[in-house]
Amino acid sequence: MTQDHRLPVNQQFFRIGEVATLTETSSSQLRFWETKFSQLRPVRGGRGQRRYSREDVVLIFQIKEMTAQGLALKAISRRLQTDPNSGNRRTIDVERLYELRNRLVALEERLGSFLK
Repeated sequence: MTQDHRLPVNQQFFRIGEVATLTETSSSQLRFWETKFSQLRPVRGGRGQRRYSREDVVLIFQIKEMTAQGLALKAISRRLQTDPNSGNRRTIDVERLYELRNRLVALEERLGSFLK
């Protein structure tokens, strides 16, 4: 779990309104950033609502900080694609990770209905 003092400790996923409030960013800006940054891909819940992970919210904080520094969106995108530890481009199959994350969220929702 990503630790960040700006996020509630026991919450794993956030709806777009919650993220907008936490990051002081409009919902429309968040949806726009989803089109510009391939790393920002919230999963969709059972009713199609966006569910941002803790990692997504931390990424949004980073994007917001870089835009405040005056970086262009393309520069931010390039910076996010570079692994800060090695300087190499990421070689992870991002689409596969999103697919797995979506499946895990669906399983979590199904299990939640059994536990209620």
